[in-house]
Amino acid sequence: MRFWLKCLVLLSAVPLLGCGTDAVEVTPPEVTAKAAVIKALEGIVESGQGGSELGAALQEVDKLHYVDPELTKEIVDELTKMMSGTSQVDVKTKAQELLDKVKALPTEGAK
Repeated sequence: MRFWLKCLVLLSAVPLLGCGTDAVEVTPPEVTAKAAVIKALEGIVESGQGGSELGAALQEVDKLHYVDPELTKEIVDELTKMMSGTSQVDVKTKAQELLDKVKALPTEGAK
């Protein structure tokens, strides 16, 4: 009985041997506002769906305000219109137009 108890104690301690205090700090890659908006709009262009992708795009577009306030307002207005029941073809077409405008923005300072 003592033998099995010792084995059980040793086996329960084995997984803890690999645990150490050497933590490695990982920093996530920095995503610019422009890149985030492009990704969101590309999702809308691919699917043609308005639903949750439009909501996600609206959240990302707000980050562009410091880069180009006028374009940000235009994109928000168009995305809001798309949310009110636009056809799939119209959603894809308008999202592609907005995507082209965002891609034309300068990358510098678009964080």
